[in-house]
Amino acid sequence: MHAIERRMPLGATRNLGLAYRAGRVSGEELRALGINVDNAPVVDVNINPLNQADGIRAYGDNVRLVSRMGAAQVLGYQTDQQRTGVAATLKHWPGFGDAPVNSDTGVAISPQTLAEVKRDNLPSFEAAIKAGADRIMVTHILFPKITGTKIPTSLSPFWVNGLLRGHLHYQGPVVTDALDAAALDGFTPGEVAVRAIKAGADELIEVAQTPSDKAPADLVSAYPAVLNAVKRGVISKRRLDQSVTRVLELKWKLGLVRNPYANPERVSKVVGTPRHLAVAQRVAENSITLLKNSDQLLPLAANSGKTVLVTGFGMTATATLGQDLTARGLKPTVMPTGSNPDDSAIANAVSAASASDLVLVDTFNAWGSPQQIKLVNALLATGKPVIVAAVGTPYDVAYVPNASTFITSYGYQPVSMHALVKVLFGQLQPTGKLPVTITEPPPSTKVLYPFGFNLRPGP
Repeated sequence: MHAIERRMPLGATRNLGLAYRAGRVSGEELRALGINVDNAPVVDVNINPLNQADGIRAYGDNVRLVSRMGAAQVLGYQTDQQRTGVAATLKHWPGFGDAPVNSDTGVAISPQTLAEVKRDNLPSFEAAIKAGADRIMVTHILFPKITGTKIPTSLSPFWVNGLLRGHLHYQGPVVTDALDAAALDGFTPGEVAVRAIKAGADELIEVAQTPSDKAPADLVSAYPAVLNAVKRGVISKRRLDQSVTRVLELKWKLGLVRNPYANPERVSKVVGTPRHLAVAQRVAENSITLLKNSDQLLPLAANSGKTVLVTGFGMTATATLGQDLTARGLKPTVMPTGSNPDDSAIANAVSAASASDLVLVDTFNAWGSPQQIKLVNALLATGKPVIVAAVGTPYDVAYVPNASTFITSYGYQPVSMHALVKVLFGQLQPTGKLPVTITEPPPSTKVLYPFGFNLRPGP
């Protein structure tokens, strides 16, 4: 598939039409490849900037923005489902936005009360449900102030049968997040499966650990546990029939009963077409947000022959930036340092920066990587002009306050890097608006850049 960036760039565009078209393009390409369900979009409201689960997968931290963008993208995904659309899946119910730990790697705990969940988390799900979202993924979060510290949301009838089906009146299939998550380590695979079904889940995601696995290891013990629960009456046959009916109704809606197969000849006619690539380009070009240009370093002059060190996160990102700078008559040295550069890599980058006219360093969620912050500060200390480009979330700007030039693309795919370079040279105005509020690093709550902030380069 081509690379339409994730949801935060869409949030920065504020363009509902683009959100719809991005969803439609993704749906059409997935369907052409024989995939009829997409486990997207994320409609969590990114309340906590230290959220490890969502990041650029979220549209932003404003509930109204997330609600409108999520609903628009659902409509795009699900256009003409009998032939070219797919089933969209809202996640991560009931909202990951205020849980700093990713449940895949640890126990995610949200400090929210039920009133806060209803105010901050539920509206975006409700809007997308009203738009017709076909599936919802429930994740594994603990809400101590609501349901205690023992049973995560995916195994809790309160969150699925109660709040989702009862309060929001959602009647479609519910799918669990991956059941190999660290958040479920306190339960056996069989117990997880039985509890999830009793809570209201219709589809269980079991994960194979290696490509050679014939079946996920947890499934081997989960399957007989469910059968035994049915035999003992712990899970009723009526309850199983509900899940089967929901899944079959969705298959019918998608046209899979009539024609379950994809046509391989459609792949080249659909995937990566100029029309689709143009949508990806529009998303990227409308999302770039300039946050700082204190020294009026931007726009850069083309064909200056200046030497530039391109360093920081991502082999592909830095390589693409280097190619685009070369095409504009500069002389780049590309030196990727990754997401956690060691001191040796930082020293090498500083040495290269000292011999360059200009430095372009990209960061990816540096707020969680002290070594990335150390790299940026070391480059700034050389006294050379430095452009810092966040290719993940824009929160990095709060962690490098001495940077005088800071820009964010919300993504690191080539399409975003091309758009970023266009802005650096003044070929494109940075029209993106912050989809989040940026404060000083926690625990401070002092606002540095408000929701909606954007800056234009000097004359």
